[in-house]
Amino acid sequence: MKKYGDEEIRSWVVEYFEKLKTWIVHGILAGTAIAAAIGAHAYLGRSRKFRSRVVGIIPARYASSRFEGKPLVQILGKPMIQRTWERSKLASTLDHVGTERCNEALEKLEKEYDVVVNIQGDEPLFEPEIIDGVVKALQVAPDAVFSTAVTSLKPEDGLDPNRV
Repeated sequence: MKKYGDEEIRSWVVEYFEKLKTWIVHGILAGTAIAAAIGAHAYLGRSRKFRSRVVGIIPARYASSRFEGKPLVQILGKPMIQRTWERSKLASTLDHVGTERCNEALEKLEKEYDVVVNIQGDEPLFEPEIIDGVVKALQVAPDAVFSTAVTSLKPEDGLDPNRV
């Protein structure tokens, strides 16, 4: 496994916080959309079963072609996947958090879930409220069962194979 120096880690953290600013704006927009959906739901008086069983799954692959061993990279003394899992557990809307490939993890779980949230394993510093926003949006969307939060790319990032 490749060792990373302080400067590389610092650069990665700075880039991450730049992304975080974008996440905050998107979170505010998502919150507004959720509030509008809840308001419309209440106004129209539709009665639907509340979808309460929610699982968050963190897909993590050691043998990545772009960054082998990425889930185990140490960030301030803890593996990245551990930091992502710990942040995920802070989301108030998740009943369970798993760390395998999404479909494989769902097959291994003994419980059925109404909503599945795909949490990116390489986002160890995300805000748990982003997950809560995704869950709340899915809970009022009866046909949606699987989601992941995304952020917009700059046009120049579209050609970068490391941006997915």
